[in-house]
Amino acid sequence: MLRVRPLPFEATASYGQRLADTYQLTLSQLLDGVGITLHGHGTLPAAELHLNHNAARRLAALARFPLPHLTRALPHLALPGDAHGTEAAAHWKRLEAEQQPVRACTLCTRHRSHDATDTAWTTARAITTRWYDHQQHLTHRWHTRLARLCAANPRLTTTGSASPALVTRGLVIYPETVTLARALAALPNRPHRDTGKALTLIVHRLGLPRLASNANDPLRVFLTHTRH
Repeated sequence: MLRVRPLPFEATASYGQRLADTYQLTLSQLLDGVGITLHGHGTLPAAELHLNHNAARRLAALARFPLPHLTRALPHLALPGDAHGTEAAAHWKRLEAEQQPVRACTLCTRHRSHDATDTAWTTARAITTRWYDHQQHLTHRWHTRLARLCAANPRLTTTGSASPALVTRGLVIYPETVTLARALAALPNRPHRDTGKALTLIVHRLGLPRLASNANDPLRVFLTHTRH
């Protein structure tokens, strides 16, 4: 089974959709698969998904996170005061206008991040994609994740002519891409950045013992030759 880590204060519907995407299912298919009855209709950001206690317990079991941990991360997860013996159910509830999320101002985001976020997500994806294609650094971890994806989705290996490794590349490298993007966006601008310390920090966040010595490694090149 795959793990999808919830984000702090994430909407329940958002987390459920990300979990469903991991298994290549719709949200309703995911809930039905774990015995949760879905009532009503709705989509983010206009509506939120509320689960009763038994439904939340089943979602936590599927996600492989303790229910208290999941509840802290997802503030709208469980309906307050519902009976524990009731049928596992989820309900769509329309959010008031002031509760609905809004798109962040791009100019404000770039200003507050000193323009680092303007390139961090695209740069991180380019770096992890090159690592994946050239069998660098995270190969064993990614091969293991790919094998789990193929085991959970047999059609990846039985339909079509595309390689499963290519079809699932974006999903396989996604966790490390996000981790790398966050690290790059938080780095101070040159000339105040120590490249060696930055590299050590990023390697630590990626859970690697070290980065193989290679002057042409895309991460080394980015840290050495770019101004962000």
